[in-house]
Amino acid sequence: MPKRQCKYSDDMLKEFPSVKKGKISTEVFCNVCSSSLSIAHKGKKDIEDHLKTEKHKKNLRSQAGASGLQKFVTTASNSSRIKAAKATLAFHTVRHHQSYNSMGCTTKVELT
Repeated sequence: MPKRQCKYSDDMLKEFPSVKKGKISTEVFCNVCSSSLSIAHKGKKDIEDHLKTEKHKKNLRSQAGASGLQKFVTTASNSSRIKAAKATLAFHTVRHHQSYNSMGCTTKVELT
């Protein structure tokens, strides 16, 4: 058993901005993966190993794709874009010969 364990430091926050301090001092929380990992044994090397995992890379790719979605989603005050989205959905439904009932499970857009 090791004589001492590696602990979280502020230097890690500067070097790895996607992690923050975990529940205990020998643990960090990855904001990208929403998971905790132990840094007790190798310290910064544990974080570097986590950043190389497929799970972390996959979550980074999905977050990058979600930024494009944020450009499309607007506030309710911008009613012309909401009307255009509804018209686009109606056109898509007719164009692909789908019934309006089959589109009933889509998200409801309400103007408030």
